[in-house]
Amino acid sequence: MTDALAGGRIDAPTILVVEDEPMIRLDVAEGLREFGFHVYEASDGVEALQILGQTSVNLVFSDVQMPGKLDGFDVARHVRSSLPQVPIVLTSGFVRPDAAPPDLADLAPLVAKPYNLGQLVERFRAALGANADRAVESN
Repeated sequence: MTDALAGGRIDAPTILVVEDEPMIRLDVAEGLREFGFHVYEASDGVEALQILGQTSVNLVFSDVQMPGKLDGFDVARHVRSSLPQVPIVLTSGFVRPDAAPPDLADLAPLVAKPYNLGQLVERFRAALGANADRAVESN
């Protein structure tokens, strides 16, 4: 679990990145920090739920397929039930973008891997709304 508040701005949105591949997680987290976001990192669904129980986040970005008891769909279900105001963006290199389970149909389609960080940030900004746009753009 990494807290990236050091050197960050207090008003910047906080993203939880849940990704089991360390290099992908590191690249995404560092890229998001460069765009002005605060970033927490989790390597699996269990760690993600621990972070969500300890801190406040503005958006969850999770891989779908991860080892362990909880996959990205499970994380999304937890967020949907416990933190309904927190947007969720899911990604996968193996699950088709239109293959979200019916109970998660209100989510935006899955973002297919590999993805473009700039396009991902635009999706996050749209999900976070106008206040987050202003906070991130003022970086």
